[in-house]
Amino acid sequence: MWDSWKDPHRQQVLAALGLLNVGTVYELGCGSGPNLRLLRELYPKMFLAGCEPNRGLREHARQHFTVDDRMLPEVPQKSFDLVFTCYTLAYIDREDALITLTRVHGHGTQHMVLIEPSAYVTPFGPPGVYEGHAMPSYVHDYPRLAEQAGWKVEWRWPIFPHHMGLNATLVLNR
Repeated sequence: MWDSWKDPHRQQVLAALGLLNVGTVYELGCGSGPNLRLLRELYPKMFLAGCEPNRGLREHARQHFTVDDRMLPEVPQKSFDLVFTCYTLAYIDREDALITLTRVHGHGTQHMVLIEPSAYVTPFGPPGVYEGHAMPSYVHDYPRLAEQAGWKVEWRWPIFPHHMGLNATLVLNR
C-alpha cells in the first residue's frame, strides 16, 4: 500500500486540497500512509497525522507520521484544518458514518474531504452494501449524511472511471 502513493485515484486528495487553505491534515483510516506520503512530497511543512486500526499498517505509517489506533466512529479530539477519508467510510454502516461525520464537525474541524464509494454516482444506485469491486462495501448518500452532521457540501465531483468502486469526491465546509 505504501508504494501506491502515485496511483491515479490519489490525485483526488490533491485536487481537493488545492481548493482549501490548510496547514494541519488528519486522515481517517490512513493505512500504511500512501495519501499522507503524497501530501508530504508536495507539502513538506504541513502537519500530517492519521489513524489506522490495523496494527501492521499502522506500525508502518508510524515510521513516517503521527498515527494513532482509533477505530471509527472514534475521531481525534483535536481540531484539524482538514480531516479526510479515502475508501474508509465504506467499511462502516450508515449510523457509524453519520456519527463519524458529526464528531469531526463537533471538534471544530474547518474542512472535511470524503473520497468514497458514493450512492447515486456510477456504478452505484441507492445506498446499501455492494459487492463486486475491491470488496463488499457500504455505499452511502454522503451529501445527505454531511448535511445531517452539520456540514455544507462546497464541491462534489465524480471520479471517472471509478477505481474499484471509489467514485466520488466531496469537499465539505463548516
